[in-house]
Amino acid sequence: MTLADKKKGVALACIIIVVLAFIKVMFRSFGDLDELWNYNMSRGIVMGMQPYRDFNMVQTPLFAFINAFALLISRTLTAYRISCSVLLSVLMLLVFRTIAARTNEYYALPVTLICLLLSGTVSYNTLFMIFALVIYLLLVRGNTSSRIFLTGISAACAALSRQTSGGILILTVLIILASPLGGGSNIRRRVKDVLMYLAGGAVPCVLFLIYLLAAGSFKSFWDYCFFGLFAFGSGNSLFMIEAVPCLAIALSGIICDLLMMKTDRIRSLLHLLLGISILLIAVPITDGIHTAYAGIWFLIPVIFYLEKRFGSQLKKSMSIASSALFAAVAVIMTVFGILGYGTVDGIPELKGILADRYLVSDLKELSDRNKLYESEGMDVKTLSYSSVLVSVIGSDYDPVFDMFLEGNTGLTEPMEYVEEVLNRQDTIILMPDDYSTEGWQNPEGVYEFVTSHCEVIGSYGRFKWYKPV
Repeated sequence: MTLADKKKGVALACIIIVVLAFIKVMFRSFGDLDELWNYNMSRGIVMGMQPYRDFNMVQTPLFAFINAFALLISRTLTAYRISCSVLLSVLMLLVFRTIAARTNEYYALPVTLICLLLSGTVSYNTLFMIFALVIYLLLVRGNTSSRIFLTGISAACAALSRQTSGGILILTVLIILASPLGGGSNIRRRVKDVLMYLAGGAVPCVLFLIYLLAAGSFKSFWDYCFFGLFAFGSGNSLFMIEAVPCLAIALSGIICDLLMMKTDRIRSLLHLLLGISILLIAVPITDGIHTAYAGIWFLIPVIFYLEKRFGSQLKKSMSIASSALFAAVAVIMTVFGILGYGTVDGIPELKGILADRYLVSDLKELSDRNKLYESEGMDVKTLSYSSVLVSVIGSDYDPVFDMFLEGNTGLTEPMEYVEEVLNRQDTIILMPDDYSTEGWQNPEGVYEFVTSHCEVIGSYGRFKWYKPV
């Protein structure tokens, strides 16, 4: 194969990855709460609100700010999805680059498409993993001042995407650079690398600190993103059986990293150490969405080991056939997810979005009745796991209640918010009858408190409107 043919093959593979990433994100039905909670934070920013100060956000803000740029052009879910499609494409292209660098594009394309199948809703975790992969690719190329500086910037941006795993990642890279693994036996070189790394990391951190101080969000940032994680009642841990396949891949990848240390110690050890922060994405919620990142990260050494063990050549025909199969599966899964749905009309933020018309109709009814009460001077609060759906349908925003979940109210106990609004005579509460089973993150005791202190003034489906007595 000539160099020109190889470049054409790589370019075609990249186009396939990007097209499938866009299909996966753009052609999905309306209603995924993980998507809408993140969309709501970005739309809150473009609606003039400050994160932490004006609405609760329990992760660091880089993902929300990046997507807010798209919403400045058009405050629609479509614009948000385009932005997320770009981020997912970047992640998958980095996976392709990582695999192709040590094998070839024939291995890299089908494996990347498997990773695309594993990936779930695009979120701040996606952005975090992008920076983790960038750090890995920088470190395996060797230490130069510019690479170390960029590594510091990337590590800080990873922490500004997800504070818990990001903090572990920052510390892991620091230990690597300060150890013989990073700088060899030359102590002066290691000290220089550490200082350059810290200097790079200081750039985004200082900019973020200036923003927090200027926006008056410094105290509330620490409340939501750090101290609130340890507050009583903030626990939102969960384990779901759907996490097992990706955890099995992660275990296989860890074993492969350990086996390959005999012949490629530095690369394998770097990958394994950086993978710790990826594994922690699945804490405290261990489900298919959160463990997918560990599955993707540790699938890479599995492929490296198989390539090393069984030969470096994968036939072109086999690569094309398997890639076509995985691409077809990705498209079919997307199509089946939207069968029977139509595009949304009459709701500006959802124009062109595919949705269940009955769901949208019900949500529109709830939103319209809320607006009717508000036109009479009342303040309506929706206490529901899916309250963000009502807000998006009505082009509203209702902090803190649009994300009124266990672990999402910082140091403030959830019941304090409920007691505060019920002490006002202009308050009306919209709440479902199945509040206790509607969502596992709904704060406990809320339904009992509201129903014992309020009277029902209206109902629609499983929802009722309550007024304090």
